Parts: sequence; C-alpha cells; structure tokens
Amino acid sequence: MDLAKLESVAQVRPKPVPMEEAVPVRRERLPVPMSSEEGTSLAHPLTPRRRQPSMGSSKDAAAATTIGYFTTVHSDRTGWTGGLLVLNGSGRPLEFQCTLPIRPSRAHEILFGTTLGEHLISEVIGPTLLQKCRTPISLLCCAQPEAASLQENLPARTPASDQAATVVAIVSEEKNGSAHPTDSRRFAGHGPVTLGNATLLVAVEQLEAAEGTIANLRDIVDTVEPFERITEAIREAQSQMARAA
Repeated sequence: MDLAKLESVAQVRPKPVPMEEAVPVRRERLPVPMSSEEGTSLAHPLTPRRRQPSMGSSKDAAAATTIGYFTTVHSDRTGWTGGLLVLNGSGRPLEFQCTLPIRPSRAHEILFGTTLGEHLISEVIGPTLLQKCRTPISLLCCAQPEAASLQENLPARTPASDQAATVVAIVSEEKNGSAHPTDSRRFAGHGPVTLGNATLLVAVEQLEAAEGTIANLRDIVDTVEPFERITEAIREAQSQMARAA
C-alpha cells in the first residue's frame, strides 16, 4: 500500500449510529388500574398522571417506587434488539418498550472491535429506551455487564422535575451460583447490594440511594425472572413482524 492510500485509510473515522433513526421504539399499551374518587379506572401508562399530594410517609414512598429491567437480545440473523420493562413495587407491569432490530455495519464491527457491544447497550439502545419511557424509574436492573456505563448516559432530567435520579444496577445471580464474569476494571467503582435472590452491582456513589429504593421493594422476590419476560416479549414481537412481512 502506497503512502497516499495509507493516509486515506488513516482518515477514516467511526460513524456513530444515529439513535433516533437506527433505534425506533415500539411501545406496548399496558393499562394499569388506578384508584380515584369515582372508583377504579384504567389509565394509559404513557399518559402523564396527575400528581397526588405527598404525605411524606414510608407507605407513599413505597407506592411511588418503580423498578425497571433492561436487556438486549443479539442474533447474527436479525441484529441487536433492546427491551425495557417497568414494574411497580409489587412486580406488575407499568410499561414495556422494545426497539426494532438494528444491525451495525461491517465497518462498525471492525472499528469498534470488542467495544461494540458496550457502545450499543450503554450509549445507543439503553439511552434511547429510557428517553422514550414515560414512567419514572427508581432502580434500573440490567442483565449485561456492558450496561455498567449506562449510569453516565442517562437522559437529562428537566430542571423542574423533582424525580430522583435513576440508579443503574447490574444483576448478578451469585446466590444461585451463576455469577456474571465481572471485569475487575469495569466494576472497580461498584459495590454490592442485595435484592430478592440476586446481588446488584451499583456505583459506589449510588449505594445509599439504591439501598433506600430496595427497602421499598420487599415484594420483589425473583429479581432475575423479569428478564425472561422481556426476552419472550421481544421474540413474540419479532415473530409478529415476520408473519406480517
């Protein structure tokens, strides 16, 4: 290769994946019963809810606590698909979203190398789903270690919002004897907390907030099972798309 060609190759830079174009989001309608003065009504989870006066009690805090689950499914045939499931403190679904499959180009695979998965999970798919999510998330559980840097890429909150920052946690099934193979450098600034049947790895500066949130999630017994719901929902969505094609 001559010098001119070498200089031309050296100027090639990774082209970022456009978030809005490459990661369209599909929402599932999950009406949730809500109490009101007229009785019980069904409210769309994507419709902003009228904020009720806070009594400042631990019961109110527990009722407002939500837990989110985020994971991605990778297939050599279809590409990367992300799913986000939000549950209330009792484990009932409030909102579900998934992306259409995205397929990085061969150039992306070459230029990002082994960091491609982390880039897609923490910088493209995860932030896009959270940006589209209308339900505030107190604790976000992630299935893959590559999501560890998602805490740094959370969508910015509006200045007028009094919502506490979402705590991102990596779920490790240590209690079941099948822990994630953790990278010592990736999790150097993380500490463990326990929720249900799993250990969560949380950034040290978020440990206190995580422990406060977990105290309001006593009804969550199986911390890992919701990931199976997401995987099955993604497969069903892909199956419906295939039948419609």
